[in-house]
Amino acid sequence: MKRLFILLALLISTTASSADETHGFSAGLGLGSTEDYGGFTHYDFAYRYQFTPDWGVEVGYTPFQSEPFTAAIHGIFDDYVLENSYSSRLAGTYTYQISARHNAIFKAGLSQSKANYQLNDYENSSDDVITIEEYSDDGYGLYAALGWRCRFYNGFEIMTTLAYQDSGVFEMTSFTVGIGYSF
Repeated sequence: MKRLFILLALLISTTASSADETHGFSAGLGLGSTEDYGGFTHYDFAYRYQFTPDWGVEVGYTPFQSEPFTAAIHGIFDDYVLENSYSSRLAGTYTYQISARHNAIFKAGLSQSKANYQLNDYENSSDDVITIEEYSDDGYGLYAALGWRCRFYNGFEIMTTLAYQDSGVFEMTSFTVGIGYSF
């Protein structure tokens, strides 16, 4: 019984000090678009370190691929689709506190992207998709984002982000909805 009270006290103490979070993890899901390759779906994983309550740095990883409708349209017109592509980023963050729980987030930094393109054959005798040709390209460039984050008193967060990235390979704009935890 004594161990249970100690465990509860530790859990309560971590949620009581959630106003001084310096570390944060987040995961999100979203949609985006590129000028040449249409729409894509993506995941977003990030780690954030806050130097002060306002200023911080974020490291993120975003795997993406052409969304199914865009991939089908590109397949009909014998065009390339994005498969197993990713981008990573290192960005400085500024947090503007709107209220006790709501924050506006501004991010700017550098990104690196690797895009893998595939030309698939959908008109073969089997039901399987056959890859005719594939190539990849990578580049470095600018990352900028605006977002909103709602922090709960136990450290959990919900957030949305609108991001722009120009990595030399292509320009992409994405919208992400995610959850996170800061401590």
